[in-house]
Amino acid sequence: MGIENDLIKREINRLTLLLSRLIEKTIGLNSNNASEELDKIDKTLKDEFDLSVNDIIYFNDLELKQKISCMHETHLELLSEFIFELIMNDKLNGANNRIDNLMLKKKLMVILDYLNKSSETYSFKRMQMKDKLNALL
Repeated sequence: MGIENDLIKREINRLTLLLSRLIEKTIGLNSNNASEELDKIDKTLKDEFDLSVNDIIYFNDLELKQKISCMHETHLELLSEFIFELIMNDKLNGANNRIDNLMLKKKLMVILDYLNKSSETYSFKRMQMKDKLNALL
């Protein structure tokens, strides 16, 4: 049982680091490298979480909630930060036309609401993201 717990903790830590790196990559995106990097990021998300940016956009709210319900809370927090950074990156305006930003904003709200209901921890960061999203919607 102890070995199993260690493996689970290592996997959680590995995926946490991976999502943190994706957030950093998203912050560093600009119109010159956006398309190729977004493809790499999307592939990584699909490989590791069986969830892509397009999946997030095109799932209906119930499908999205079902998909994220099996994710570790830490990963879900980081996923929401990743999506937020993707939405807020002004340098992507021209290069990011393949992503429906309005729909992505709405789906991020679904994820943040889900987190607020399922988490025992109050998050100022989540509330700030929601406030900024509401101002954009």
